[in-house]
Amino acid sequence: MMVRVIICVDAVFDAIGAKSLKCSYEILRSGGRLVAYGAFSPMDIEYWLMMFTLNLVPDTREFMLYSIQTLKRLKPDWFHEDLTLLLNLLKQGKIKPIVAARMPLNQAAQAHELLASGSVKAGKIVLICND
Repeated sequence: MMVRVIICVDAVFDAIGAKSLKCSYEILRSGGRLVAYGAFSPMDIEYWLMMFTLNLVPDTREFMLYSIQTLKRLKPDWFHEDLTLLLNLLKQGKIKPIVAARMPLNQAAQAHELLASGSVKAGKIVLICND
């Protein structure tokens, strides 16, 4: 006998995009919010459009995009507040980013090649300023 567990959550922060958006939306409780962020490819556009059309359906769940670049440009005060909060959480050890590699700034081109090749599976590459 197979048991299916249904999880309902208040919020989902989805950095994967594409097909995961639909699954992320489906696990939201009534009144929940799905926040999509990060880079996406042009092939993901059909999924973004699907999610935006879900906002038109009479439903209390909500889908929204978060772009720090857009926030910085359109709402610089909010951007400063978000960035300050984020850096304080980092300083306090309340968030622990996953670092795949640390590389000197003069190896930025190699870091981009690693990202483009798909060899970095989890975490970010941190560029360290040269002496």
